[in-house]
Amino acid sequence: MKKKYYKLTTEINGKQFSYATLTGIGLAEVEYSADKWTRAPEWLAKKGYHLFVFDDLQKALKFAYMSSPPIRLWECEIRSKYKNLPVYLSRDEINNGRLVPVNGRFPEGTVMVREVKLIRKVWG
Repeated sequence: MKKKYYKLTTEINGKQFSYATLTGIGLAEVEYSADKWTRAPEWLAKKGYHLFVFDDLQKALKFAYMSSPPIRLWECEIRSKYKNLPVYLSRDEINNGRLVPVNGRFPEGTVMVREVKLIRKVWG
């Protein structure tokens, strides 16, 4: 059986955007789709930061429950999973185009991947 992965998004005007970035104003903004494969912005990919998904439904739901609405949780397909996570960065700074490490960590179950395609909405 194929491994399942899950992506949290924020829905704005019927479109799915990365939950972790400032939609519409952030330099790290990512729009996701069920019609095409999505990659991280080129400037982030060049620095070793790609897309983040969960590898476990329960861990994704736990994080979603603690997050601010409007959150959507999607089952997704992935391509090219990375072995390790990069250094955790300030969300505010990454939206301004700066990679500033902060004292924090990714939610449990987070994995980094090169490409994501949404399959079906699971929650939200």
